[in-house]
Amino acid sequence: MDLAAIELKAKKSKSLLEDDRFKETVQDLREMQLSVFASSSASEVEQREDAHAIIRALNEIGYLLQADLNAEKMFWRVRGKGVHVWSLEQAYFETDESEIDLPPLPASQEIL
Repeated sequence: MDLAAIELKAKKSKSLLEDDRFKETVQDLREMQLSVFASSSASEVEQREDAHAIIRALNEIGYLLQADLNAEKMFWRVRGKGVHVWSLEQAYFETDESEIDLPPLPASQEIL
């Protein structure tokens, strides 16, 4: 997956995670399923299993959205290795003719 696709996915995931209506809906669903646990009788095993599956699904949705955000950070950590000045040997700087190749900056970020 290229950087543009990773950034787009991260942007969409961040938008969802910050959306108040989305957060309220997930919280309401979670509370509804927790009340199923609290109010179910001993014989209502299937209802508790369904509630448990829904809570696990909500957790997985959150994990996947967060993973999209983390993927962009990991992309830059992996791609950016070796471009830092302190990681280069001293001999690299002995001539004025050499240039350090830096990764391209995304156009969507503002640079100070």
